Amino acid sequence: MSDEQSPNEKNEEKGQEEKANDASEEQPEKRQRVSVPVDSSNDEEGEADGLTEEELDKVRTCDSVCNDEEFMWEMIEATQKSITEKLQSIESAVEKENYEGISRSCHTIKGSAKMLSLVELGNIAEKCEKYFKVDQTEEGRRTELLNQLRKAIARLNNTKRPANI
Repeated sequence: MSDEQSPNEKNEEKGQEEKANDASEEQPEKRQRVSVPVDSSNDEEGEADGLTEEELDKVRTCDSVCNDEEFMWEMIEATQKSITEKLQSIESAVEKENYEGISRSCHTIKGSAKMLSLVELGNIAEKCEKYFKVDQTEEGRRTELLNQLRKAIARLNNTKRPANI
């Protein structure tokens, strides 16, 4: 096999690297899903609960984790960090009314969440992604979607590794 790459192969590799830097988009075909309920009411900004043990069991058994407890917590912590960074990007983009930036960050969150079978977070991120890609005109809807996303992310971030793991 030759070490030289054609220009098309180099461009394809560069595109794959850029995509990997934004978010891991590869997902197994079959996976179990976990539904993370999110209170969509905008009444108060209280502390969100973390994922329940039942939800963690579903994450534990998804194809990305395969019942490896240590790996599951490493993945949850890495996902918490990357999604928090993307939420900061979204907050900055909101201030600048950069709707394409919001859509892109939501796309990344969607992929990260669905990789861990956090379907509800992934679905909320997907709704935000589509909304900010096409229609950003209704301020009430924008606020509602972003609040739902913030609450779902807060639930993930309030999930802590037990001391014995």
